[in-house]
Amino acid sequence: MAWLLRRTLPRFSLTLTLTVLLSCSRPVLGKKKLYIGALFPMSGGWPGGQACLPAAQMALDLVNSRTDILPDYELELIHYDSMCDPGEATKLLYDLLYTEPIKIVLMPGCSSVSTLVAEAARMWNLIVAQPFGEDAGVKGNKRVHSVKTSSWTV
Repeated sequence: MAWLLRRTLPRFSLTLTLTVLLSCSRPVLGKKKLYIGALFPMSGGWPGGQACLPAAQMALDLVNSRTDILPDYELELIHYDSMCDPGEATKLLYDLLYTEPIKIVLMPGCSSVSTLVAEAARMWNLIVAQPFGEDAGVKGNKRVHSVKTSSWTV
């Protein structure tokens, strides 16, 4: 997973990401923590988050275990159940944005939540990583910085 992220992120996005990461991190046992906020649909109309959450956590564990990727940092996932409901996701999005610690990447789950998160994230200059390919709220949206990869929109 880490090699996919390194190969697919454009250099300018990687530079911007690292700058934000370095400025928003806190030291913890010699490593600084970087927080990723996620809104996965664990229940509701489409509980796809039940598969997304373990996959996202495995990816973070792989990155954290490598010494050649962000060696002085530890990634930590903070996630909430969006229930695939834009109203619930709006409340949870603001919780992610306005409660400590500062999150540097947002990961939405289903399409209706992805559109909401993509539109809001630009106001805070956050990166949106969506593991479900193209979405109407992200694809072609000039106000949202995203890159289409084989299975992730970043």
